Amino acid sequence: MGEAQSKSQSNKTEEQEKNQQKNQEKLSSSSSQSKPKNYKKIQTCINVDQFQKMLSREDPILDQEQIKQQQQQEQQEQQQQENFNVQDFINFKLVPRQNPVKLSNKEKTTVPVMISMETQAASEELPSNRSPIDLVCVIDDSGSMSGTKAKLVRKSLKYLLKILNDKDRICLITYDNNAKVLTPFLRNSENNKQELKNAIQNVQGRGGTQTITGIEHGLWMMKNRKQKNPVTCMFLLSDGVDFQGKQLSDNVASLIYDYQIKEQFTINTYGYGADHDPDVLLNIAKQKGGNFYFIENLKKVSDWIWR
Repeated sequence: MGEAQSKSQSNKTEEQEKNQQKNQEKLSSSSSQSKPKNYKKIQTCINVDQFQKMLSREDPILDQEQIKQQQQQEQQEQQQQENFNVQDFINFKLVPRQNPVKLSNKEKTTVPVMISMETQAASEELPSNRSPIDLVCVIDDSGSMSGTKAKLVRKSLKYLLKILNDKDRICLITYDNNAKVLTPFLRNSENNKQELKNAIQNVQGRGGTQTITGIEHGLWMMKNRKQKNPVTCMFLLSDGVDFQGKQLSDNVASLIYDYQIKEQFTINTYGYGADHDPDVLLNIAKQKGGNFYFIENLKKVSDWIWR
């Protein structure tokens, strides 16, 4: 009787262990990304030593107390906006279009005037109630980007520094034949602004084009960062001209699958120059539910960041 009971308990234990294993397998499969249709193993090109140096310089995210203080400041700014008076920001000035001649104090004179209106510059920044961002900028620094394109890319990145706040962190990566991490995840604070600007100035356009290398460096930094802001995004700034051609988007999908990054993130792509390849850039953006934008001039830069 005792032996039968012992066997029964042993069978139950084995069955429970099998069920637990099945549940773990289900959880693992549900959290992992599905393999792309045209999947192929991408040869890695990561320089681990370079990354370790960058990771050691990563800025921590703001702690809860700092975030609370910033939220209080944002609430005060919001209250100031609610008390906004248009007359405090717009000055009207009447300028006569000709010198009036008045013959008598009793006589009424009609004089045509020109109204000039001057406004104080509005603050260009993203909504204050949004979540902090970890932003990876993967920047095409190949020869096809030289000249006007590279100049517009630099302006785009400087505009980002202007509108992001010091809770946001930015990682800058360039690529041509090879990729290089210019900065680790640095908070967009006054202390870091000069380093970020210096890195941006290095974007000149030279060498070949290995987009897949730049994206892999971005994924590696994203996966191995020590801390994480609530929102993660990758920006690919390029003309889409790559030696892999239409196959590039499939290779990006394979790379994303290999890295199995647990956190949600999007990839937005930005095309520079009239000769950019919109199909390639659009398909890359689709891999992670992002959008593609054509950056024609500096005005377009201010448009896409608000969407």
